[in-house]
Amino acid sequence: MITISDATQTDECAEEAVTELFDALSHPHRRAVVDALDDGSCKSLTELARVVSRRERSLSVREASVGLWHCHLPKLCRAGVLRHDEGADVYELDDRHSDILSVEP
Repeated sequence: MITISDATQTDECAEEAVTELFDALSHPHRRAVVDALDDGSCKSLTELARVVSRRERSLSVREASVGLWHCHLPKLCRAGVLRHDEGADVYELDDRHSDILSVEP
């Protein structure tokens, strides 16, 4: 049996998860990464940095790589948006949030 306390805890966990997801998607570089992987492909850090650099013309590929590596990719992985295949050293979308991420504008 689920009690009111259990339901409240579940609601709070769900709210925290949604907040974390929205926070992860709040930066344009992270949204560019999600958009680049939306076709089901896997991409390396360098490939993703090229995507960000093309969108943000003031950034070099190297600068984009540093930002992605140290900040943006880990945040997307922690939020369950991305998976990092360390063996192949590529990133792909995690299907945990596919229902939210697949919404068309």
